[in-house]
Amino acid sequence: NDSANVSWQSQLSSNALQYGTLLERTGKFADAESTFREAISSDRLLLSKDPFNTERQFSLSRGLEYLGDLMVKQGRIEEALDLELESLALRNEIAEKDPDNRDYRRHLAASLNTTAVTLRELERSEEALDYQSRSLALREELGRLDPGNAEWQRDIAVSLNNLGTIFKDLGRPEDAEDSYNKAVEVLRQLAHDSPDNITVRGDLVMMLNNIADSRIRDGDIEKGLSMWNEAVVQAGELSELDSANKTWKILHGRLSENVGSVLAELGRYDEAIVKLRSADEILDGLQEESPSVEVLASFANVRSLIAQSIYTMEGADEAVSYRIRAIDASQKLIDFAPGEPYHQYLHLDNIYLAGFYYAASGDTANAEEFFKSTRELGQQLVSQEGIMRELGKEYVQLPSSKLAILYTEAGRLEEALAELTIAAENGMANVASVESESFLPLRETYPDEFESLLSTIRANAESDRE
Repeated sequence: NDSANVSWQSQLSSNALQYGTLLERTGKFADAESTFREAISSDRLLLSKDPFNTERQFSLSRGLEYLGDLMVKQGRIEEALDLELESLALRNEIAEKDPDNRDYRRHLAASLNTTAVTLRELERSEEALDYQSRSLALREELGRLDPGNAEWQRDIAVSLNNLGTIFKDLGRPEDAEDSYNKAVEVLRQLAHDSPDNITVRGDLVMMLNNIADSRIRDGDIEKGLSMWNEAVVQAGELSELDSANKTWKILHGRLSENVGSVLAELGRYDEAIVKLRSADEILDGLQEESPSVEVLASFANVRSLIAQSIYTMEGADEAVSYRIRAIDASQKLIDFAPGEPYHQYLHLDNIYLAGFYYAASGDTANAEEFFKSTRELGQQLVSQEGIMRELGKEYVQLPSSKLAILYTEAGRLEEALAELTIAAENGMANVASVESESFLPLRETYPDEFESLLSTIRANAESDRE
């Protein structure tokens, strides 16, 4: 009611920023936006009466920054950029008025970094490069003024990492690699100097993880694995240093999963199993203490990977027990978060592969049970819509050829013929496998039906080629 009262307006702005931040954290974005705009209006009003007030300029820049961050969270990137540019202009003016004020210069560098990130989001990478380079130059200058300031050194690492990402977007891989390496070295040194600094150690883990993932995707497997292994060690130490925070333990388990998965893909199964069993132990504890979709999905995936690695190395007899454990884990995942197609796929595939392992080890009864369970669960999904329906159809048909072999070996030829017919009609059989000795008793007992099946399979193969 008293717009002329400077003290009240100043307090209104400060309170509105604090309250808006709280609303944003609780997901009330519309209310947060309204509150941030109220703070900005108060600061604009005050600046209209005292346009060179540095404190008020900085307060307005903060309000614009906070509102810009909120716009980004809502995908309103163009609006965010306008707000960030206005905030940046204010901070540049403030820093020019008081060049010896290091805090003002640090905030200016932060605004340059934020604007660069937003420009990159808008695919304006050349402009992003300019802003990020200016941010880095300013941060390095501040770092030289106070080399013992861990926060300022961390700022340098952030800009270097973001600069590397922009270089990668621009097709400059060598420059990207150089920036990434410098960022990691800064954080490594900080972690060495301040081993109890959770924030720095966490930054190092996340940066190692991101760079490793990028290198793996680009085909530089060994460098990626090396960084992931370093991240595993760091995450393990963090989970002990900050044991109340489950984030580090989850990250430790998932990073171990990543390393084990890549090693398995490379055929380095001995190494893969070591990493995957470490991940299994970590995630097993977490799925009891702090179950979440992320934890349970990783837990189920790790047990599936262990089973497959053991099967490849040692055969079905040794692998089947881990496949059963994988089924238990994927069932927990479905119970926790039903309706997710990938979770259903993982569970169905575990059950199907358990049948496959039992069949390979000569346990016909268990193989039949698991193949039939696969089909029954698939049939339940067929009644649903979209991808779930297609997933169900696939797993209704998939066990047919395996059951046909089991029934033929057991002398249950009529059942074998029925299953082979399903496989042939749905494209789940090929001429070479059907003409093998496995189905010789079937061919001799039902010669006409068998030839008809072969014709169906050949016609499907010809249709696929066309």
